[in-house]
Amino acid sequence: MIEVISEYFYCLIYVIALTFTASYLLEEKVKFKRVVIMAPLYAIVNYLVAGATSNNFWEYMIVNSIIIVIDFCYICILFKKTNVIFYVSLFQLFYIFTVNSLIHVINIIIGFNREVTLSFSIQRLIMVFLINILTVIFIVVLDKLKIIPTQKVINRQVKLFIMLDILVYYAMVIIYNIGVVRLVNLITVLVLILLFLWIMFLKILSMYVETTIRNEELIMEDISNKYISKYLDFYNQESDNLRKLKHDLKNHQLVLESLDKKNQYTQYIDEVFKGIGQVAYIESGNIYIDACLYAKQQEYPEIIFDFDISVAGLVFNEKDLTSLIFNLIDNACNEALKHNKLVSVMIRYTNNLLIIRIKNTCPIKPNFSTDKGEGHGYGLKIIKNIVNKYHGDLFIDYHDDQVIFNIKINT
Repeated sequence: MIEVISEYFYCLIYVIALTFTASYLLEEKVKFKRVVIMAPLYAIVNYLVAGATSNNFWEYMIVNSIIIVIDFCYICILFKKTNVIFYVSLFQLFYIFTVNSLIHVINIIIGFNREVTLSFSIQRLIMVFLINILTVIFIVVLDKLKIIPTQKVINRQVKLFIMLDILVYYAMVIIYNIGVVRLVNLITVLVLILLFLWIMFLKILSMYVETTIRNEELIMEDISNKYISKYLDFYNQESDNLRKLKHDLKNHQLVLESLDKKNQYTQYIDEVFKGIGQVAYIESGNIYIDACLYAKQQEYPEIIFDFDISVAGLVFNEKDLTSLIFNLIDNACNEALKHNKLVSVMIRYTNNLLIIRIKNTCPIKPNFSTDKGEGHGYGLKIIKNIVNKYHGDLFIDYHDDQVIFNIKINT
C-alpha cells in the first residue's frame, strides 16, 4: 500500500511540473482550484499508465507514446486549448533526458546500477524532485535564451515543430535503452550531440518561420497602406469637387437669375444636374464606411450593390476599418464580376457588437488559399489578421451558389 501511495505521489509531482511548464510557456494562469481538482485526478491516470512500464523495449515505447497523448489531453482540458502539443512533447523530451542523464551520472559517480537507483525509496524520492525541477529549469533557460519559439511561430509550422520534438524524443529513448547495455561510455556524448542538433534545427526553423511571417506582414502592411492611400486620394478628390461645386454654384446662380427672365431655367437646371442620382450615396453615420462604400461603387460600376448599413455610434480604428471593408468588398467583387455581378453588403453595430456580412454569387466554391487577386491572396490574410487583432470571429460559408463572409467583433 505504501509503495502504491509513493508511486502515485511521484506521478503527482510529475503532473505538477508539467502543469507549471505549460502555464509558463503558454503565459496563462489557471485557477488554483481547477489545478487542485484536476492535477490529482490526472495523476491517478498517469500512475495507471506509467505503472505498466516494463523492461521490454517495445512495451516501454508504447507506454511512453500513450503518456504523451494523455499529457496532451490533460493540458488541453486544463487550459481549454488545443494548440499545446509542442509544449507537451517538449516537456517529455527534457523529462526523458533528465531522468536518464541523472541516473547515468549517479551510476558513474556513486556506482549504483539502474535497478537500485529506481527502486531505493529515499533515493527515488530525491531523484523525483530533482528530475522534475531540473526539467523545468532546462525549459525555462531555453526560453530565456529565446531558443523555444513563440506560439505565433509554432502555429505557422506546428507539424514540423512537433515532428522535430518527437523524432529527437524517440531517438533519445532508443539511445538510453540500447546504451544501458552496449553504449554506456558513449551515452553522454550521443545525447549531447542529439540535443545540440535539436537546438540548432529548432533555431533554424524558428528563424525561417519568423522571417516568413515578417515578410508577409510587410506585404500586408503595404497592401493596407495602398487601400488607405486610395481612400485618401478619393477623399481629396471629393473635397476638390466640393470646392469646385461651391465656386460653380455662384456662377450658376447668376445664369439662373438671367434665364429666369426668359423662363428657360428649367432646361438649364436639367443640364447642370444631369447624372446626379445615378450613384446611391450612403449615409450610415460613419464617414469612413460611407467613403469606403462610395469608393467601391466608383471602382466597380458594373457591380450591382445592395447595402444594408446601420452603424450609428460605432467607434473603431479608422485604418483597420477601411482596410477590412475594402478587402471584403474587393474579394466579393472580384468573384461577382465573373458571374451575375451582385454583391450584398450588410454592416450593423448594436450592443457593442459589429457584424459584417458580405455576399456574392459564385456557382463554384472558390479556393480562397489560391486567390490570384491583388497581393496574391493576402486580402484574406489581412481580413483574418484584423479580425484576430480584435478577438473577433470570421466564418466563411458557401451554400445556394453564394459565398458569405460573416464577421463578428466586440468593440
